[in-house]
Amino acid sequence: NYNGSLQSVYDVLKFRVRANTSTPASTTTYVVTVASGTLYGGGSGNVFYISGTGNPVLTFARGSTYIFDQSNTSNAGHQIAFKDSSGNAYTTGVTTTGTLGQAGAKTTVVVPSTGAVPAQYYCTSHGNGMGNIIS
Repeated sequence: NYNGSLQSVYDVLKFRVRANTSTPASTTTYVVTVASGTLYGGGSGNVFYISGTGNPVLTFARGSTYIFDQSNTSNAGHQIAFKDSSGNAYTTGVTTTGTLGQAGAKTTVVVPSTGAVPAQYYCTSHGNGMGNIIS
């Protein structure tokens, strides 16, 4: 509500800028290892350990970036990848760098602000059991 004063104009504009500002995007790095555990869906076998926890459910926030550090030697032959809610490969905003199990190996996911998001992570060689869902 503008009443003609400079202070009122400032207050109106300040409110509008604040109302249109979203939470800044964040970057999270997970250290990934592979070891024996309980498979997603039951049974036992190798699973992804994400920062020390066996194939946990992950939560992704829109607009955020997630880095999966796969430099530990246990990752050799176990590329982490993602699927959408229909079970199809999810590749939007996903980049893979380096050689699994060697220094610098990582998979980065930039979650879009709108549209489809990853719904599951899995191993490209061994399937869904090594991973879990993403909420």
